[in-house]
Amino acid sequence: NTIATIFWISEPNYAVIETERVQVYSGPSETQKPLFFAHKGAECKIIESSSVWTNIQFPNGLKGWVKELNIMRI
Repeated sequence: NTIATIFWISEPNYAVIETERVQVYSGPSETQKPLFFAHKGAECKIIESSSVWTNIQFPNGLKGWVKELNIMRI
């Protein structure tokens, strides 16, 4: 008998900021603490997302939440 183990490796999803300037929050709500602004063209990695909010991380390590409509997945 042969036992096979299958590992699913999912590639990280990436996005780019589509809005000229978007507020990045500490959590998935506009009532959360505003952290910083991200600008159009900035690339980021998607950590998790819902239908409205997406948790992203920039190459410099900064993380936060933006509304899904402000990014374009690449």
